[in-house]
Amino acid sequence: MKIKSYIILLLIVLSITGCSVDNNWNSMVNKEFSNMDNWAGSGFYFYEEENEKYCTYMIYGSGFPVAGYFTTKIENDDDKMLIQLPIEEAKFFLEEYETDQDSINIELEYVNEKVIVNGIEFTYIEGIETHKYIDSENE
Repeated sequence: MKIKSYIILLLIVLSITGCSVDNNWNSMVNKEFSNMDNWAGSGFYFYEEENEKYCTYMIYGSGFPVAGYFTTKIENDDDKMLIQLPIEEAKFFLEEYETDQDSINIELEYVNEKVIVNGIEFTYIEGIETHKYIDSENE
């Protein structure tokens, strides 16, 4: 009887932890999270297309909404969300990096309604939709 209880408890724990990335994703999707602590700021926009999860990292401009951006697929690794950024865009998040790298995997955390990347917090502010300027720039 004790073994059945432990197995049931183990299955419950595994099912809860296995869903954490999806629960976080549901709170992040179609939202933009911003950090204004550097230059004009930067942000992440999360969206889904054809059942694939994507993230657009934006460097906000001074005088125009988006100075640069990079879109990448989000990879799930256990309970983590990983994105791959070119080293030029990733420098903001890294204290050390090897200069011969072209890109690097960055781990995203979603905690208390904030996206955290290497200790840097990005906050959702309702009404900020800088990502919309990317599509209009390309038309």
